[in-house]
Amino acid sequence: MKRIFKSRIKETIIVFTITGLIIIGALTIRQFFPYEYKINIFGYLMLILSGFHIFVFIFTKRTNNILFALIAGSLSYSYFTDYKGKTFTIPFIVMLCIGLYFQYLNTRFLANYYQILRLAATRINSIEDGFTNRPLPVGNHNSTKPELIKFAKFLKRECIANYLEVESGIYLILTGWHVLKIKDSKISKQSYLFFNNSGEISVNIIRKDYDQYENQFTFHELCKTIGEIYGEFLEFYKNNESIKIVKIINSKIGVEK
Repeated sequence: MKRIFKSRIKETIIVFTITGLIIIGALTIRQFFPYEYKINIFGYLMLILSGFHIFVFIFTKRTNNILFALIAGSLSYSYFTDYKGKTFTIPFIVMLCIGLYFQYLNTRFLANYYQILRLAATRINSIEDGFTNRPLPVGNHNSTKPELIKFAKFLKRECIANYLEVESGIYLILTGWHVLKIKDSKISKQSYLFFNNSGEISVNIIRKDYDQYENQFTFHELCKTIGEIYGEFLEFYKNNESIKIVKIINSKIGVEK
């Protein structure tokens, strides 16, 4: 099957290259200073490395950078405390576990989201660049808000989508930082579905996600198709057939070969 998404290998290579250069620089500098100075120098460089990965995370939302930031931060702390036993071991293990946990959650979220995009791609035939930087209405629903909240909690539990409850309805957040709470003021920067209280469904796909496709699928068809997929998920959930949602997400339909 033809490749559906653009490669992010270059971005990853750049991040790892800068990380490697900082580490090599730190190890090299250590050779030219007395012990009491080089320990602090290495600590500051690890602190810079931690800040670099936090900076990259803010712009890419890739949580592997959080993992690296926590590890570099713990190394920085250990050097400032001069490797004193548990002041190094405990923070390192705790930060590593936290980082791995967030990495696991985000990996599941992103894998499921890209599977949704693959499924949508299999239902679209036309290719025409027509990105619109606004939510598009895609259909209607007949669910109550309590039903939607239960459905949204199920999706979050299965790492399929996060959600935000507002007075006018429910947002299903498809991309972005899925673990922390999404703020209403930041919603426009996320790809989402919005189920409003009056029964309408709208979809917002941000440019960053749309541009991940190799082919620029007709934008309104992409939004409509994603709305249809989640509409089907909602009906499965309401009919106590949520296992079908998990099976579809875990299927090989639309997966690159």
